[in-house]
Amino acid sequence: MDLPPTERSHKHDQDRRSTTEFNHAEIIAEWKMTVAEVIENQLRKALEPFHLEIENESHRHRGHDEADDSGESHFRLVIKSKQFKGLTRIQRHRLVYKALSPHPMSRIHALRMELSTE
Repeated sequence: MDLPPTERSHKHDQDRRSTTEFNHAEIIAEWKMTVAEVIENQLRKALEPFHLEIENESHRHRGHDEADDSGESHFRLVIKSKQFKGLTRIQRHRLVYKALSPHPMSRIHALRMELSTE
């Protein structure tokens, strides 16, 4: 059955909302967390790393055009996860970006990453 354009659009929005990975309670809880805490939660859920380091490097970029005033825009990640096995460097980076999308990626300007399986 073909729906009129407005009903198709509405149905698409409903489908998209039902498949989202975040529920309302998780989003509210994240508002009370630092960006680093959200990064940690998302990466632990998605990648199950056996080693995870998150370093906020925003202080090094203070005064730069790309830096915001939040103090949480530039991060260094060291992640060791079995999920990286067999993946190229770009595939590993994409996996991390996917784990952090859409939030907190919307609040991060730069990520420096060291990703390995051991």
